[in-house]
Parts: sequence; C-alpha cells; structure tokens
Amino acid sequence: MHAEEGLTPALLEQPVKRDDWKGLNHVAKGARDLYGVSIAADESCRSVKDAARIIEEGLVDVVNIKLSKMGVLAALEVISHRSIH
Repeated sequence: MHAEEGLTPALLEQPVKRDDWKGLNHVAKGARDLYGVSIAADESCRSVKDAARIIEEGLVDVVNIKLSKMGVLAALEVISHRSIH
C-alpha cells in the first residue's frame, strides 16, 4: 500500500496483541481520525464477553466474528447485542 500509487487501505485487522485493549482503541482512533481507515478486532474477540466489551467501549469500528472461535450460538448472540443497534 503506497500513497504514491493512490492506494489507501479501508480496513486493518488487529494490529496489536489480543489483550492490549488500550492499544487497540488508541490505534483505532488514530487510524480513523488521521487516515480514515477502520480497525477490526480479530484476536481480541474470542468470546461473547470480549465482543460485548469491544462494542460497549467503542474500541474499534469493526468486530470480526469467527464461527471457529465462538461457535454459531455465541456468534448469533454477539450479532444481536443491543449496543450494536
């Protein structure tokens, strides 16, 4: 991704360690405010509890929900989380 080529990423996935909540939020705010790029929580979203924290605290713009990590029922619970709506 090079600026001189006119390419700008739209989304970056989990650029920090999975338990670095403060760092994840810091990077997400900087990427959004400075570059208009969204950050997705991936490794940080391992459970319904993690997803709820990410959503309720507004840590990132996107949550990557993987069935292999959570299972179908937990994924559906995250999708229906009231803070999203």
